Amino acid sequence: MMPSTCNEQAPIPPPSYARAQVQAQAQRARALHINALTLIQTLHLLALCRLAVQLAHRRCPPPLRHPAQAVLHAPTARNPCC
Repeated sequence: MMPSTCNEQAPIPPPSYARAQVQAQAQRARALHINALTLIQTLHLLALCRLAVQLAHRRCPPPLRHPAQAVLHAPTARNPCC
Protein backbone atom coordinates (compact mmCIF):
# COMPACT_ATOMS: atom_id res chain seq x y z
CA MET A 1 0.00 0.00 0.00
CA MET A 2 1.27 3.42 -0.95
CA PRO A 3 0.79 6.47 1.27
CA SER A 4 -1.32 9.12 -0.36
CA THR A 5 -0.08 12.68 -0.46
CA CYS A 6 -2.29 15.73 -0.29
CA ASN A 7 -0.98 18.74 -2.10
CA GLU A 8 -4.19 20.66 -1.48
CA GLN A 9 -3.39 21.67 2.10
CA ALA A 10 -2.53 25.28 2.80
CA PRO A 11 0.89 25.91 4.27
CA ILE A 12 0.89 26.25 8.05
CA PRO A 13 1.96 29.73 9.15
CA PRO A 14 4.73 30.05 11.71
CA PRO A 15 3.58 30.25 15.37
CA SER A 16 4.57 33.93 15.69
CA TYR A 17 2.25 34.85 12.80
CA ALA A 18 -0.65 32.98 14.37
CA ARG A 19 0.05 34.60 17.76
CA ALA A 20 0.06 38.04 16.16
CA GLN A 21 -3.29 37.33 14.51
CA VAL A 22 -4.83 36.18 17.78
CA GLN A 23 -3.48 39.22 19.62
CA ALA A 24 -4.74 41.60 16.93
CA GLN A 25 -8.18 39.99 17.05
CA ALA A 26 -8.26 40.31 20.87
CA GLN A 27 -7.29 43.99 20.64
CA ARG A 28 -10.04 44.66 18.10
CA ALA A 29 -12.57 42.92 20.35
CA ARG A 30 -11.48 45.01 23.35
CA ALA A 31 -11.64 48.23 21.32
CA LEU A 32 -15.11 47.32 20.07
CA HIS A 33 -16.24 46.60 23.64
CA ILE A 34 -14.94 49.95 24.86
CA ASN A 35 -16.59 51.75 21.95
CA ALA A 36 -19.91 50.03 22.64
CA LEU A 37 -19.69 50.92 26.33
CA THR A 38 -18.88 54.54 25.48
CA LEU A 39 -21.83 54.64 23.08
CA ILE A 40 -24.24 53.33 25.70
CA GLN A 41 -22.98 55.80 28.31
CA THR A 42 -23.32 58.64 25.81
CA LEU A 43 -26.87 57.62 24.94
CA HIS A 44 -27.82 57.55 28.63
CA LEU A 45 -26.29 60.99 29.11
CA LEU A 46 -28.15 62.28 26.05
CA ALA A 47 -31.44 60.96 27.44
CA LEU A 48 -30.77 62.68 30.78
CA CYS A 49 -29.99 65.97 29.02
CA ARG A 50 -33.17 65.71 26.98
CA LEU A 51 -35.20 65.13 30.14
CA ALA A 52 -33.53 68.11 31.83
CA VAL A 53 -34.38 70.36 28.87
CA GLN A 54 -38.00 69.17 28.87
CA LEU A 55 -38.33 69.88 32.60
CA ALA A 56 -36.71 73.30 32.17
CA HIS A 57 -39.13 74.19 29.36
CA ARG A 58 -42.08 73.21 31.54
CA ARG A 59 -40.87 75.53 34.27
CA CYS A 60 -39.80 78.40 32.04
CA PRO A 61 -40.78 78.38 28.34
CA PRO A 62 -38.22 79.72 25.88
CA PRO A 63 -38.56 83.41 24.92
CA LEU A 64 -40.39 84.39 21.76
CA ARG A 65 -38.13 85.14 18.82
CA HIS A 66 -39.85 88.18 17.33
CA PRO A 67 -41.10 91.17 19.38
CA ALA A 68 -44.36 91.32 17.38
CA GLN A 69 -45.19 87.79 18.56
CA ALA A 70 -44.98 88.93 22.19
CA VAL A 71 -48.14 91.03 21.71
CA LEU A 72 -50.00 88.16 20.05
CA HIS A 73 -49.01 85.64 22.69
CA ALA A 74 -49.10 87.68 25.88
CA PRO A 75 -49.02 85.40 28.93
CA THR A 76 -52.24 85.20 30.91
CA ALA A 77 -50.62 83.81 34.04
CA ARG A 78 -47.52 84.98 35.88
CA ASN A 79 -44.35 83.42 34.43
CA PRO A 80 -42.37 81.60 37.17
CA CYS A 81 -39.10 82.64 35.54
CA CYS A 82 -39.69 86.38 35.85
